[in-house]
Amino acid sequence: AFFVDVNYDFTDREQVVSTLRYTSAKSYIYVDNLFFDGLTQKQRSDLNNSLSQLGNEFDNNVYPKLRNAYGSEWTPGIDKDVRITILFTKLREGIEGYTNTADEKLRSQNSRSNEREMIYLNAKNVFSGLTKSYLAHEFSHLITYYQKENLRGVQEETWLVEALAEFAPT
Repeated sequence: AFFVDVNYDFTDREQVVSTLRYTSAKSYIYVDNLFFDGLTQKQRSDLNNSLSQLGNEFDNNVYPKLRNAYGSEWTPGIDKDVRITILFTKLREGIEGYTNTADEKLRSQNSRSNEREMIYLNAKNVFSGLTKSYLAHEFSHLITYYQKENLRGVQEETWLVEALAEFAPT
């Protein structure tokens, strides 16, 4: 079970139950059980292929290129694990993904922390070719948070953080 932001969740949930569906060298990819249960057998098979492709894309392109350009995320991070957690769950219309810096705090510091470096992606995009762009965008937020706020105590202007995130998929 993961805490989610009620402002972004499709049905105002505070928590979702999910299952680990794919593990790569750099990521754990979870899928919200309610979303998965609503898929046909063919869609479930397609989902497995999509997650495998996304995991490989993250390991071989997104991760090394963004770290080279922007620096590293907190690794091994709060959870002492080098992998990034990616959760596919249904989000509100117009929200493709998000990160939550509270997840990089201990639960004793924030009771709703998932205690890991984590990216939330809209499950409706799991079969889309744009998913890797959304993943790159959100991963850049993890890097920026660590490089600016965590290491240097600098809170960057929102417009600049979003500009860097928008550039990340290129």
